[in-house]
Amino acid sequence: MLSISCFLTICFLFSTFSCASKKGQVSADYSVWAPSVDYVPDSKPDKLTIQFYASAAKLQDVGKEPSVPISISPNVAGSWRWVSDSELEFTPTEAWSLGTKYSVSIPQEDFAKHIYIKSNPSFSTPAFEVYMESSEFYINPTDPNEKRAICTIKASHPMKSEGFEKLVSMNLTIPGGKGDNGS
Repeated sequence: MLSISCFLTICFLFSTFSCASKKGQVSADYSVWAPSVDYVPDSKPDKLTIQFYASAAKLQDVGKEPSVPISISPNVAGSWRWVSDSELEFTPTEAWSLGTKYSVSIPQEDFAKHIYIKSNPSFSTPAFEVYMESSEFYINPTDPNEKRAICTIKASHPMKSEGFEKLVSMNLTIPGGKGDNGS
């Protein structure tokens, strides 16, 4: 008759090795720390970090570029480096595109022999955003027919005001009433 501690040990060993593939490899989960695309004048683009929840790198590659080139799609120029046995970092030399989904392809040869990943890491960068931060409606006290809207527009990234002003128009619409255009 098996004791409870022996039974629990067998259960633990079974659950530990049941996730291994036929080759004796273990699947390594990971988190992707997507880069920020916030605009900061005169700054370098943010790094991409992939954190594995296991010792994933070959020990001889720690602190170096991976032995087999890693690709990112769409392509971004830069360099990869194993920061530690469980952290892979990409340092871009160009800015990340806004509103883009990226996929990273890491060759199996870049991992320690006992590790594999079930899917390639991917992440998306935020899209360009424009929003109205504040608005004020003005009626000239001496000429009530003169009306103006004063709005402060903010964007996630720099834009030229003269180009933006040509693309923006506003119409006054009063719910249940008539607007400036007679509707």
